Amino acid sequence: MSEATVEAAGDESRPKMSETVIESSCLISKLHSERRTILVQLQSCITPLCDALVANGVLDKDTVTNIALVQDELDDPTTAAETLYDALVGKAETDPTAMKRFMEAAEKVVPAVFRLLIPEQDYSLLARLLSGKRNVLRQLQACVKQLSEALIANAVLDEETMKTVTLVHDELNDPATAAESLYDAVVTKSATDLRVAVKFVEAAEKVAPAIAHVLRSTKVVLTYELLTSRRDKFIELLDPNAILEACAKEGVVTQKQYNALDKVREMGKPRKFVANLFVRVLEKTAEDERVSKLKAFETILLTRQPDVLPAVLESGDRATSPLLEGQAFGSGASDASVLCPPPVSPTVHDEQMEVEPTASDHLHVADCDETSGLKLDFHNILIGNGRPATARDESLSTVELDKLNPAKIVQLYRNCKGRGFATALKPYLIDLLKRRETFQTVLDMFVDALNEEEKSNKLCWDNALPHFLLELSPKDIFVALLEVTSEAAHGRLVALYATLNCAIPLVYVLQPSTQQRRTVINFSALQELLAGPSYPLVVSCGSKNAIGRGKSNLTGKLVGQLQTSSLSSDSFDIQTSGGSGGPTHSPSIDLALDVKANVKGGLNFADVHGFTLEQEFCHALSTLCSVAALVLVHITIEDFDSSGSLGDGLTALILKCCSLHLCDARVVFFVRDVPARSSTLGGLMTSVRHSFTRLLPNKVAEIVAVENLQACRTDNQRQKTVVRIKDQLTLIFQKLRQKLPCFEAINERYVSTIMAGPQQYRRQFGDMEDGFSELGRQVCEILEQNKPTDGRLVDRLFPLTAIFASIARNRQREKQFLESEVQSTQVRSELADLASELRQMENLKFTCPVSKPVQFFAAVIKQESYCRIGEFQHYLEVWKAQYVNPLLAERRDLMDQLQSAGHASRDAAESRQTDERHDALKRKLDVVSVQIDQLDISIDSFWSELMEFCDLQEDDTACYTLRKSCDLDPALAKRVYTQCVVEGYPMQLLRGNPLQMTANKFLQDVLTQLHVKSENNLVVVSVIGVQSSAKSTLLNYLFGCGFATRAGRCTKGLYASYVSVSDGRRLLILDSEGLLSLEGGGHVFDGQITVMAMACSDVVIVNHKGEISSQLKELLEVCLYAMDYLKVAAIRPEMMFVLRDQRDRDTRVQLDTLTLMKKLLKDAVGNSQMNFDDLVSLRKDAIFLLPSAFSEQKRDGRTVEWPSAVFAEETFSLRQRMLGWAQEAQSAANSSSHEEISLIDWYNRSCTVWEILTTYGHTLLHYKALYELRLHKEMADLVKVIVKDVAESDTGLAGKADQVVKKHTRRLRTAKDERKVETLDRECRSELTSLREQCHEEIVSVFDARTDAKKYNEDLKQKFRMKLATPVTHVYEFHLYTWQMQLRVTSDRLNIEAVDRHFTLQTNEVLKSSEYQSAMSQTKAMELFEELWAEYETEYRRQLNAARKSRVDIEQEISEIFKTVLTRHRHDNEMLSVVSVASLQNVSASHRTARFVNRNNEAWFRSYLEITPVNLVRRGIDAIKGFVNLGERKDISISDVVCNVVPEVKRRVESLMNNVSAAVLGQDGKLDAAIVTNIVFAASEAALDIERRYLFGVNTRLQLRRAHFVNDLFIYLQQMAVTFASSADESRFSEDIKELEKKKQRKKQNFLDMISEDADDV
Repeated sequence: MSEATVEAAGDESRPKMSETVIESSCLISKLHSERRTILVQLQSCITPLCDALVANGVLDKDTVTNIALVQDELDDPTTAAETLYDALVGKAETDPTAMKRFMEAAEKVVPAVFRLLIPEQDYSLLARLLSGKRNVLRQLQACVKQLSEALIANAVLDEETMKTVTLVHDELNDPATAAESLYDAVVTKSATDLRVAVKFVEAAEKVAPAIAHVLRSTKVVLTYELLTSRRDKFIELLDPNAILEACAKEGVVTQKQYNALDKVREMGKPRKFVANLFVRVLEKTAEDERVSKLKAFETILLTRQPDVLPAVLESGDRATSPLLEGQAFGSGASDASVLCPPPVSPTVHDEQMEVEPTASDHLHVADCDETSGLKLDFHNILIGNGRPATARDESLSTVELDKLNPAKIVQLYRNCKGRGFATALKPYLIDLLKRRETFQTVLDMFVDALNEEEKSNKLCWDNALPHFLLELSPKDIFVALLEVTSEAAHGRLVALYATLNCAIPLVYVLQPSTQQRRTVINFSALQELLAGPSYPLVVSCGSKNAIGRGKSNLTGKLVGQLQTSSLSSDSFDIQTSGGSGGPTHSPSIDLALDVKANVKGGLNFADVHGFTLEQEFCHALSTLCSVAALVLVHITIEDFDSSGSLGDGLTALILKCCSLHLCDARVVFFVRDVPARSSTLGGLMTSVRHSFTRLLPNKVAEIVAVENLQACRTDNQRQKTVVRIKDQLTLIFQKLRQKLPCFEAINERYVSTIMAGPQQYRRQFGDMEDGFSELGRQVCEILEQNKPTDGRLVDRLFPLTAIFASIARNRQREKQFLESEVQSTQVRSELADLASELRQMENLKFTCPVSKPVQFFAAVIKQESYCRIGEFQHYLEVWKAQYVNPLLAERRDLMDQLQSAGHASRDAAESRQTDERHDALKRKLDVVSVQIDQLDISIDSFWSELMEFCDLQEDDTACYTLRKSCDLDPALAKRVYTQCVVEGYPMQLLRGNPLQMTANKFLQDVLTQLHVKSENNLVVVSVIGVQSSAKSTLLNYLFGCGFATRAGRCTKGLYASYVSVSDGRRLLILDSEGLLSLEGGGHVFDGQITVMAMACSDVVIVNHKGEISSQLKELLEVCLYAMDYLKVAAIRPEMMFVLRDQRDRDTRVQLDTLTLMKKLLKDAVGNSQMNFDDLVSLRKDAIFLLPSAFSEQKRDGRTVEWPSAVFAEETFSLRQRMLGWAQEAQSAANSSSHEEISLIDWYNRSCTVWEILTTYGHTLLHYKALYELRLHKEMADLVKVIVKDVAESDTGLAGKADQVVKKHTRRLRTAKDERKVETLDRECRSELTSLREQCHEEIVSVFDARTDAKKYNEDLKQKFRMKLATPVTHVYEFHLYTWQMQLRVTSDRLNIEAVDRHFTLQTNEVLKSSEYQSAMSQTKAMELFEELWAEYETEYRRQLNAARKSRVDIEQEISEIFKTVLTRHRHDNEMLSVVSVASLQNVSASHRTARFVNRNNEAWFRSYLEITPVNLVRRGIDAIKGFVNLGERKDISISDVVCNVVPEVKRRVESLMNNVSAAVLGQDGKLDAAIVTNIVFAASEAALDIERRYLFGVNTRLQLRRAHFVNDLFIYLQQMAVTFASSADESRFSEDIKELEKKKQRKKQNFLDMISEDADDV
């Protein structure tokens, strides 16, 4: 090729001048993407940059004035920088030239920003300028002066440099040195100004086109002349085994030619013979196909056999080879001119000096890239078009139903159609990660699939699996997964991958088919694992000569010896099944994070594989070394020259790439493969130590000689060597203190290393400090500032939550007072105080301010970043740990002291002291427990506070102060929370203390948004089980949920995770709090959680370790009974028992265990007249025996734990079975006109179920077992009989007390004064008290006599014996109340009679004292009467009002009567057992009456009726066909049933109300216990009639929401009674007033008659 041809080729590849100009749109895009870094840089140079921008017209003076005002007057450089940034962006978007002028100003004022925005091609030009130094120097020698003048013209060089170059060239006649001086000047200036490289190329295009072509070219153009002229060299070097298959695939040879060549190869012919045939095929290529085929062949050579083409080129005459004159192949590493350059000795300068890359370094690049031939196939086959453009991957929250197997792999490969095999495998790979199964499983499937295809003779070129898959490692599979997954999901994927105890591929190199090599650096993927600082980092790297010496293997064995680390040698195993590294192995950097280390220690390791001088790789390695605490450098004797000095490559590794002279890490050198007993070892190690100490003063921690481990004959020898090395390094490892900082700090350091070079990052960052991110520091600071001195952290941070919790607790206290059997004056006073306090709290919540930490959390939410929320959560735990950990240790110590004090021997002398010490310890323990509870905050606490705030903010009654206390849009908060749920964040449904599940609007809106996104079927899966049985772990394995899995009681309340299934269904996974715990809420709480799960789930997993305990069995019995009794089961769940940690998992054992369990449960519930199959479905295979989730083995002297592959496989089978059952159940429901339930409907119904359980469930769920419940009920029935005979019969207390009250009532009627009334009152009360005491003694005696059976234990007898006084007291108080009513009537009568007598006396006195009776006029007489009557009427009305009852008095009186009746007869009727005593607030709430009576049919249905499980109804609904107009339809829908059944139910309720009205009105509004008893039983019978006779009779699949219906019904009955009693009292008062008017007329007439008569008559 002639020089003209080279210049022409250069012209073709030469970019136009306009291409070197920075495009405004690209810069604006880069400006947006680097906003955060730019703002940091701008804060330090706002004023000079503003002046420069005003000078070149980018900004106006007004804008700059505002910026200066914010910076100077307000002292807020952050806001000023943001204002400047926003003004710049706004200007740039309207004026394309503004960006160019800004870049000019930034280049002078803030170079860091300029470098950040410089185009990528400028970096690549600088890289080529450095890597192609020798070639450029050779070309420069012919045009030094011309190029120097051109560089002076475009301001690249200054005059002084020009004079130096000219002097050397002309006076010394040394063009080589002049060229090198010119080159060094250009490179030096390019290092600080990247645009210099662009200007240099622009000048070279005019003066030296060959140089420009070298720097512009990216690959060789293989010519036909080169192939034919050097045919023998090609034949000598070509390896057909390496390239033949790729050549056939790329079309270099035809399929027939490939088959023929392959046959020759299989015949065992020599490699050169096959290569000769192959070259002949190329030589016979048609001219029209020759160019494309040669280009494809060239690409294959450069990737599969990179050494061939340089060697062919070098085999010719270097001086005459046209390719060597102007072209380069590859980028940097593949430069033909630098393959065999003259040796250059590096010069070690001071700390600021850098070492240039040398020839040995480039050889290192080429040599270490042994797998480069696989990189192209890896990218083309697995990755394809690369990752999707979407910001989020649905596959991360999707459960894959299909199982990956060899046949599925073949099918996926044939259907992937060029979009990347990894894309097709992605859902299966993610599912494997969720189930903690390693990718070695996939590699094994590849082998099986290929074997099956070979056996079946289905090998077809277009569809067959490539054998390339056999060359992959698990790491390669994960790299491919990362590449086809959106970057937003990398953090989650990396976190899942780290749980497999695998090293994370942090840096790796890819070879796209149409691009150059691409270095991928995944610092941002550490956002979840390194949200905060971690254990110290140890970097392990090696020189070129140390490659292949087992560096990773030695590192893994050393880590395995560390007792505090959870890492093992498997974490560093990156080899394929063939024993070599995969396509992404070299060069790469793997990061092994110690995610499970002991809190006392742990280490993270960065393992560097291979080596390259590519800038990105060097920057990444320098960054890791800068944050490392220790660097392990593996070297060999070959890295030193004969004098013991460092070689070029090793020096470059230490100073250039690792920048060890600039970082703070200590360095340990491993001299590999040194003979253990060499006589020269001592002198050699001394020389090595001297060299390293001189190069890295005060940094070399140790130099260790390592013998050849591969040459050791036995494992014992290798183990001894590793132990010896570990002993040498133990003290060094123990002294490591510098923590690995958060990913944000690492990423910023990486950016700084690129922008300013390694010399500048220490100046920018200084010391590592605590390794916190900026957000982390702010979180810790604001929490520390708001930590109260009294320790009440929860109340301080979350005042709204505290108010709602107080309201809930006061409601519970109110309920306890209302349910108390004796209503004393103190109890009534407590109820009044509680009512007042509740009203105050209801008003206080609208004025409660939002705390500053919650406001800060709201600001984090505004960023709408799931990662930032996760970061906030991490630092919240970090801040909390510094206070919680000491308290936990103190609590453990106190508990140990208490236990020892309890077991200590106590004689009489020590008894008192021991008791006092025990009490003191107990008080301390209580104080510490309270402090721990106050620190029990999480990110859920912040979300709960914001949920309450948002609900109040949207309330119409919310005040202005509340709306402005936190600047957060509720719609934005709901959108962010919805996105978090979609990303896998668990929702806390049951929260607070006490646990609450209120239907707040925030969650309702979130669930509505989730349901809108998918209208597919909803399947609810819940898990219950004893505490610490790994329930959360099981759900995480099954569905990839994000439930917390810390040891101990971590789950509080009920959490839900929302995931999707590959078939379109949606899953709601419920994780419940552990049962049967010592610190839990007791039997009632355990029962509530269990019934909640069974009543609201399609599938219930009973998770248990080992065999099922009797406690759990008894709990399930009671809960099944409660489900039936409370009528809360709208879903007939599939129940499944999962027994954990089972060694013997034989099928027969499973069936026997299940049969026994089912028999026990059926026998238990069968004795209670319940149908077990109507409540739950327990199939014959509804038991699953799982092994342990982790496997253990003794390795390297310690126990190593890793996820069990068998457990992962078994959980997949469990999931398949579970979802299959759910689908069958839903299909059966759909076939029976079952209406699909939405997510929001499920939530509202679950809130109702929880309300029922917390309100009424305690009456049933406090029993330990169903046998205890039945025994309790039996004794309760016995007590009722005894009470009826002794206390309530006519011959008992009731009859005798009634006689006493009647006797004294008759005597009251003749009483004439108050003294007589008081005497009778004392006598009556005394007799009633005496009767009560006698009755109590008799009833206890009868009870003891009738409960003498052995089955009644003494505790149960004592419990009921204490309750015997209650019915006696009720009878006594009832008759005492009757007597008090009679006393009140008598007192009212005496008062009225006294007023009448007083009026008569006054009238007589007036008449007697008058001197003019006979002469008194009628007018005068009328005036006198009116005066006397007015006084009389006033007093009379006062007495009437005093005798009159207020509405509050009537409400309280009727509530007392209803409570007495309900308490006495609660166990007589199953409807009455779920009735709670209503508070006065509920009785007086008129809206409840309207809600119960005036609701429409739909509201009635949603409130009081529900659809029963479809399996409960096997018969049709023919009974209602008579009154349903079907038209042309043949079936009846639920809506038809509701429209016809609800009116009938309402009609029956109205009939009951009419009967009650008649009963009350018939008694003139006067109610007593007998009348209320009749009303109560009539109401319960009416409810039973609706539930059993009507709804069940017509088979409508509707059932009554018993608890809600009956309680609202009884409140309505009480309100009716109050209304009737108030009306009757009002009527009596009106009648008394009318009687008063009549009386006045009579008195008036009598008075006038007296006046008209004589005085004597008077």
